[in-house]
Amino acid sequence: MSNKIHMTIPAYGNIHMLTGYQEVLETLSWGLKEIGYDVSFSYSEVRPDSRNIVFRADEAPISILKTFPADTIIYNLEQSYTWYCLAERPNNKEAANKWDSYVYIRKNFEVWDYSSRNIDAMLPLESNMAVKHVPIGFAPILQRIARPLEQDIDVLIYGMPHEYRLRIFKILCDKMFRSLFVCGLYGRARDELIGRSKIILNLTGGVTGSIFPIVRASYLLANRKLVISDTCPGLHLDTDMISAVKFCSTEVIHSCCQYWLSNDSERLEAENNGFNIMARRDIRGILLAALS
Repeated sequence: MSNKIHMTIPAYGNIHMLTGYQEVLETLSWGLKEIGYDVSFSYSEVRPDSRNIVFRADEAPISILKTFPADTIIYNLEQSYTWYCLAERPNNKEAANKWDSYVYIRKNFEVWDYSSRNIDAMLPLESNMAVKHVPIGFAPILQRIARPLEQDIDVLIYGMPHEYRLRIFKILCDKMFRSLFVCGLYGRARDELIGRSKIILNLTGGVTGSIFPIVRASYLLANRKLVISDTCPGLHLDTDMISAVKFCSTEVIHSCCQYWLSNDSERLEAENNGFNIMARRDIRGILLAALS
């Protein structure tokens, strides 16, 4: 078997899709090299001389999926469980089409999924292909956000704006927190804001049955940031995240923020605790298990 692995993302989406996985890609690349693989990456290209790992394959039409080599790995980092639920509703063509892609992927390729809830939703589908739980891992190269001497932002929210997040942001502003909501920033510009912030809000959106957004939270924990997350009925998360992240109901987010802003030593202890928990998720062991 070739020791070459090529990672790719179909370039059908917007900038958020193409750059939102940057830290995950870097983590995987580091881990694969550490365990002896020759690793490459490009957009919208699968390579016949490599084992390909494709992200956001659900964005590619089935006609494109049919061109992928048979040994391609599809790594799902989205809440496909949600699409399954929506596809069950009548007159939801977008969800039905999206689920058709997931069905084709499940039947024809080995699937890696970051969430066991997604896996449970897809297991009833007939397939001879493997489906594996490959959780988000840690690599030391993620530790790169500098902490300034003075952190002048109390609470930072970043991501796509929608009614729920904007409502939370308004509450924080009304309570006179030094708050910031940003969208579309990645890399150094975003990391500078993260470093200046005492708290990062990692909002699920309050949707029943949501999967905890660990793709975002993992990078924050790896950089010793205090992450506060809302809860919702049926929130699905890995057990270790219960201790790594501070959870509270939507109604008391402002009070939770106030507590941690007012207790510097406890906040520092919580930051270190979150980092230690995240650091135990060594990506090398996760990849060795997935590729065995």
